[in-house]
Amino acid sequence: MLRSRSSLAAVAFSLAALPLGAAATLDVPAQYPTIQAAIDAASSGDTVQVASGVYVETLTLKAGVALKGAGWKTTVVDGDQQGNVISVTNANVSSFSIEGFTIRNSDQSGSGFSNNGIFVNGAACCSVVSNATIRECRIEHCGRGICIKNVHGGTITIERNQIVDILYVGVDPYLGATVIRNNTIVGCGTAGYYDHSGGGGGNLLENNIIAFNGTYGVRTHAQTPMTVRYNDVYGNGTNYFQSSGAGSSWNPSPGTNVSIDPTLVDLSGFDVHLAPGTAMIDLGNPATQDPDGTVADLGALPYDGAYVPPSLTPFGAACGGLAFVASGTPWVGSVGLVELALSGAPPSAPVFLLAGPSGFPWGGLSFPYAFGPDAPGCFLNAPPVLVFGLAADASGALSFVTAIPADPTLVGIPIDLQWAASSPGANPIAYLFSNGMRLVVGD
Repeated sequence: MLRSRSSLAAVAFSLAALPLGAAATLDVPAQYPTIQAAIDAASSGDTVQVASGVYVETLTLKAGVALKGAGWKTTVVDGDQQGNVISVTNANVSSFSIEGFTIRNSDQSGSGFSNNGIFVNGAACCSVVSNATIRECRIEHCGRGICIKNVHGGTITIERNQIVDILYVGVDPYLGATVIRNNTIVGCGTAGYYDHSGGGGGNLLENNIIAFNGTYGVRTHAQTPMTVRYNDVYGNGTNYFQSSGAGSSWNPSPGTNVSIDPTLVDLSGFDVHLAPGTAMIDLGNPATQDPDGTVADLGALPYDGAYVPPSLTPFGAACGGLAFVASGTPWVGSVGLVELALSGAPPSAPVFLLAGPSGFPWGGLSFPYAFGPDAPGCFLNAPPVLVFGLAADASGALSFVTAIPADPTLVGIPIDLQWAASSPGANPIAYLFSNGMRLVVGD
């Protein structure tokens, strides 16, 4: 039966309104078991959304695909020292974004182009960027942080990243044009910023903290146009150095840069949040803003007076050779970032993890509680409000990785932990006890 013209027009209109080819969101691990599997299935315009967790893999990104984590505190890509952690190569450099990850453990064996946290390498002659950003990531334990090579047009924006504990160079714009804004670059062996080739399309360094790096803070090249403004460059081997013939020290112009201690929460542990008393507040370019609408602070992380740093601190005595070691960073909502380990237990013994709020008067006891003659030299360091039963292996060891609930009421509350291992004949109560471990959940 023939349709009326009005019906045909309505059908045509409805078809035209369909979101054909609309951008999709590909969820990891809900839909795809690995990040790379989701990238491989994605098309230009799609977003690969990665849930909290630790993902041990190296990634090759595709053009037009946005790679987005649940936040740098809780979403980790670990390269397991197998080359570059994330690579964007050839025509794929034209459009991409990477946001919200900790990126760690690239290859550490050399200073070439296979040891980067993020490696952007365009085609040798003519790669042009139209929309490329790397933002709100933490890059650590890599040979180099971010290396950009062979980008011959357009600009890559690198903003609000922490680039810390790097073997060689934090940011290496090897033939590229970059906007490097509001980053904290600390603890790089060779330099925070190092342009070793010259000839790039021009780089802007603005609102950054570049501090406590090895040989150089900012090492520029005479053949690369540079704008260096509103930065804190402090405590580096040489704060500013320009390669021009034999090279020479220099000072940037205009005089908006400072060289003062940024006052970070924990430099040795690379917690680069701004600490109380910092002078970095509102020192950025007045035309730039923090998320709260005020003038930008210097560095990746705006000052937060309510910030609670995460911590794992051993305390108290052990008996019978038990040892409790913990590692990782207990951020609220983190998955797979905290490892609790026991050694020295009897082989294959039943063991128990005791946990409770620090100072909680469980059973009317005060902690640490000495068992006295019932278990000479042993102490109950943690109130056993919660008890988890496990078993040591044949060597008397145990290790497991735990999650921290995404419950903001846990932030800042000290939780005491302790291992107890069954050991018949060791003492009248037949148990040995480890040292304690105090866990503070950070935000």
